[in-house]
Amino acid sequence: MNKPFVILFNGVPGVGKTTLVKEFAKRSKFGAYTDVDHLRHFVIGGVIGAKEQNKDIKEFERQRLLAVDNVVSLAKNFLQYGFNYFIADLAKIPSVLARYNEKFKNLNFYHILLSPSLEETIKRDATRQGVALHGAETVTKIYNHMQTIDYTSWIKIDTTEKSVDEVIELICQRLNITI
Repeated sequence: MNKPFVILFNGVPGVGKTTLVKEFAKRSKFGAYTDVDHLRHFVIGGVIGAKEQNKDIKEFERQRLLAVDNVVSLAKNFLQYGFNYFIADLAKIPSVLARYNEKFKNLNFYHILLSPSLEETIKRDATRQGVALHGAETVTKIYNHMQTIDYTSWIKIDTTEKSVDEVIELICQRLNITI
């Protein structure tokens, strides 16, 4: 059996993170995934969401780090049993990015930044079903913020006008993996 791996998919809302982690997990012989938003929703009392983050940035960051620690624990459990693990997260805080690197140190851990054009991202956000729409103004703000973050160690994938199959094939080629 090949050594299992973890792939973290990052990007602004609507780029296809959740779609891709589900599809990667489904296509893997042994695959599992987590959308980190689901873990953040476990916090009910005292929750500081993205819209309230400016009210208490330290608490917002603390809750983001808690979500990372929880997803890492899940991932390591699945890795121990030979499963590949796929994570969808909007990781734009330096301490959150550093925490992923620290916790997955010495493991087969890959970073993927999904980065379609801003126009494509706004279009995808507007057509999302079953999840909160963020709107063009919020998507643009997050998109522009993420352009300021150093993602040089990440593999950046422009998903503009690419199908899910094309993106999966491209990622597998870039990482030299098979699922």
